[in-house]
Amino acid sequence: GRAHEAAARLIARGELPPCVLVMPSDGLAGDGTAYVRSRDGSDYGEWVMGDVVEAVVGAVECVGPSPALYLCGLSMGGYGALRLGAQYARRWGGVRAVSAHSSCTSLEDLAPFIEEPVSLFFGDVYRPRVIDWWTGYGAAGNVQGEGLATERDSFGSCCGTDLAAKPSASSRDSPATQPLLRFDCGADDSLRASNDALHRALLDAGVSHEYQVFPGAHTWDYWRLHVVDSLRFFARAMMNEKHCPGESEQQGSITC
Repeated sequence: GRAHEAAARLIARGELPPCVLVMPSDGLAGDGTAYVRSRDGSDYGEWVMGDVVEAVVGAVECVGPSPALYLCGLSMGGYGALRLGAQYARRWGGVRAVSAHSSCTSLEDLAPFIEEPVSLFFGDVYRPRVIDWWTGYGAAGNVQGEGLATERDSFGSCCGTDLAAKPSASSRDSPATQPLLRFDCGADDSLRASNDALHRALLDAGVSHEYQVFPGAHTWDYWRLHVVDSLRFFARAMMNEKHCPGESEQQGSITC
């Protein structure tokens, strides 16, 4: 997707503060794992937000033990960024901003893009929707558990199941605050209706966010054109933090 090339250009022009760009896979199982815990027990969302960041902290000298995180993705990766940003809002130095492009907003949205049945993810009764994670916050700022809403709080009552246990918080987790949120979609994208619906639901819930619709479809060309919008969004978030310095400023930033 050439995200590293776009980031390098912006850093060279002084439009993006230096950061560590990390591009992990989603496990390479079938057509994708959707970054959720599967029925076989694999959990590549936890792997990305836990093991991958831990590896970066250990390998990159300029990254401290509690780095600020910025999440971005396209399509299934957009679903991962949107969901994991809320689920792991407290992890490490905190998820500071989330930006997604042409995103699936539920597992049902994935069906046209994968050969495997979505029932492989949590079985037939568990359907993690992006909106259910972000409305754990809502206008009242009601934060529960590790993220904005825990898996148990979000889905246990409406699905009548306890398939998902809340990830355990650790001493390295930061106080929960809502990450800055933006997402966009192409006007001719097959996922346009789902993204429009997510926008309306976030408005109804009082969740602050930015949503844009641009010309284009569900293509790599769309991503390559608009990934700079995500990077500039992250740059604004990083610059705002510099005006309100704290411990995280000394920890470095990781963009996934």
